[in-house]
Amino acid sequence: MLKKILFMVLFLAFAGIVLAEDVLVEAVVSPDKISIKESAQLTVTVHGGGKGENAPQLPHIDGLDARYLGPSTSISIINGQYSSERSFIYNLFPVKTGRFQVPPLTVTVEGKDYTTKPADLEVVAGNIDRNDTSSSAPSENLKDRLFMVLAIPKTKVYVGEKVPVSVKLMVAQVPLHNIQFPKIDKNGFVMDDFSQPRQYTQAVNGTKYNVIDFSTYLYPVAAGALTVGPVQIEGSLLYRNPQQQRRNPSGGSFFNDDFFNGFFDSYQEKPITASSETLKLEVMPLPEEGRPTGFSGAVGQLDFDASISPAEVRVGDPVTLRMKVSGSANFRSIQVPVFSDSHFKTYDPQVKNEGNALTLEQVIIPTDVNIVAVPALYFNYFDPISGEYKTLTQGPFNLKVTAPQPGQEFKVVGFSELQAPAAPVDYVQKYIKQPFDRSVAVLKTPRFWMKVGIFIVIWGLWMAWRRFRARLASDKSFARRVNALKHAKRGLAQAERALNSSDAKDFYGILYKTLNSYVRDKGLKEESIPGLKAIYEAGEFVRFAGARPDPSQMRSHLEQARQIVK
Repeated sequence: MLKKILFMVLFLAFAGIVLAEDVLVEAVVSPDKISIKESAQLTVTVHGGGKGENAPQLPHIDGLDARYLGPSTSISIINGQYSSERSFIYNLFPVKTGRFQVPPLTVTVEGKDYTTKPADLEVVAGNIDRNDTSSSAPSENLKDRLFMVLAIPKTKVYVGEKVPVSVKLMVAQVPLHNIQFPKIDKNGFVMDDFSQPRQYTQAVNGTKYNVIDFSTYLYPVAAGALTVGPVQIEGSLLYRNPQQQRRNPSGGSFFNDDFFNGFFDSYQEKPITASSETLKLEVMPLPEEGRPTGFSGAVGQLDFDASISPAEVRVGDPVTLRMKVSGSANFRSIQVPVFSDSHFKTYDPQVKNEGNALTLEQVIIPTDVNIVAVPALYFNYFDPISGEYKTLTQGPFNLKVTAPQPGQEFKVVGFSELQAPAAPVDYVQKYIKQPFDRSVAVLKTPRFWMKVGIFIVIWGLWMAWRRFRARLASDKSFARRVNALKHAKRGLAQAERALNSSDAKDFYGILYKTLNSYVRDKGLKEESIPGLKAIYEAGEFVRFAGARPDPSQMRSHLEQARQIVK
């Protein structure tokens, strides 16, 4: 009996060891060698165990960015034997070349910790041959191929001065898209909106960069030390996914074809934010010495112009006084001088901000025949180039004023003319001068029935149009089918313009978008499949591999696209 008990104890202990050993946790990086343009996949798999395990936390790995995609569970029962696997999947995006290691990761399964072995990843520059196991590639950092430059022409400025700001996004052979406008915290200054960017190429240390150049102006609001930046630009990077398996067509839909699965799934996006360095500015206050009376705070290089019209009026007649300030300044803070004089009756001016100029129109009315001129007008501003205050003068303006005529009417010169409303029309007297007693006769005339027929036709067409518009609004698939040809023709016209400008990347991008939308909405004939695949394959090489096709080949693909749309 004692032997049986001892045997059972040993058996249960051995079974416990077997059950404990049935849980296996491993980490695999695949592929283990990629280009900096590609991404790898880290899979942490738990073989056996329960359902309560959580995804392990990845530590920071210098040179790699990681994004958790989610878990995956598989269960199998073979010959009565139950087994399960639970995987935690991560994408690894390289930011520089080199050899990297995912450190051991710990996963808790049913209260017990299991640790994986380290996993290695090699990142090389340029394209790689999957059959080549060599790793002699030059070092390369993504930050060397994607960075920002914040530039301001000088470091000492005055309060309120208009300061040019340039933000350049430098991109070298990096598939970047969905680029947003720059963002910056405005602390201590106000800023105009960024203008539409200029795009050009520039060589830096022997490397050719595509430059996206944003520009604007800032205006310091207080004296002292001012920090500008960092400026941030958000976008998306395209990474090639070498792990994506292309499926063979299994019949049915055309889009089950392995080419389309590869084209649409072999690239993935990773949001990225590029940041600039900060710049330090010394903001100087406007000097007290020489500040003129009536200075309103205008800072810049400015011109001032003024005029009146007409120059000959009677007492009580209006005169329009026009003033204009133009040049380089912050016109949102400039005040144009408003005319005031005891010999004139004045009205509130109309002020317009025209971007690089400020205009004012003001009505003034002379009240005395002894007036011979409109007094001179003065505009004061501070010039940050010379560091001095300047005063611009316009006038006086000669004005001849005569006595008013009896019963003279008031009029406004320089504004929209207001006409007195016309006397109301007495439609009863105009159209109904006698009782209408010819109704029976009108019903018998062909002209009457022709008008009725035209009205019915117009009403029917209007009702049909309303039903058509209602269906367009409610049935999205119908609307896409109706508009597919129109949108396709518009896209093909844009593609031809890109072809004429020799922009191969833009050309194939437009063709892809146009044909994809058209096929989705209208379908595709079987005989058009080879031509569509040829266009997509060429576009993939141009857009993502940097190929440069022959113009004749691009023209041929455009004609194939037109045949597909036909």
